[in-house]
Amino acid sequence: MEEQEQILDHVRDEIRRLFADDYSGHDVWHTIRVERTAAVIGQAKGCNVFVVRLGALLHDADDPKLFSTRNYQNARDIMARAHVDEATIEQVIAAIATVSFKGTDTQTPAALEGKVLQDADRLDALGAIGIARTFAYGGSHHRALYNPELPPQLHMDEAAYRSNRGSSLIISMRSFSSSRI
Repeated sequence: MEEQEQILDHVRDEIRRLFADDYSGHDVWHTIRVERTAAVIGQAKGCNVFVVRLGALLHDADDPKLFSTRNYQNARDIMARAHVDEATIEQVIAAIATVSFKGTDTQTPAALEGKVLQDADRLDALGAIGIARTFAYGGSHHRALYNPELPPQLHMDEAAYRSNRGSSLIISMRSFSSSRI
């Protein structure tokens, strides 16, 4: 157990560095909130809490909205430097691979750890924090706060969702309408 905590501390330190200059709402504090929420849910559901916590810490490390990596290279490198065994690395990658909202291409994770992680991440998109994150992301990507002349685009696949330049409020409404929660 102590070894797992040391690994988590190492990964947390690397995530702090990776997101030190992030102002998109995907900062280190989002990651810490997701880790805490995922740990609570994971314990209640009886899943592998170590995998859930690692996944929570790394779930945005290769997010295509933020990075141009392939095959979860940031997450893989961080876990390798923390001396995480290969089987655990693959479990974590499987969990984080289906977390992000991708329009109509959004997937429900197969493993319980992925489901817990996805729910924890989505819970951080609700309430005052979620609203603040929506507008922080939009501002960091030069989106208008609200433009009624840009109607919502429904039923977008991942490519259309990622390339959509609509206003933050309209995009946010679309994301919440598709939530599993």
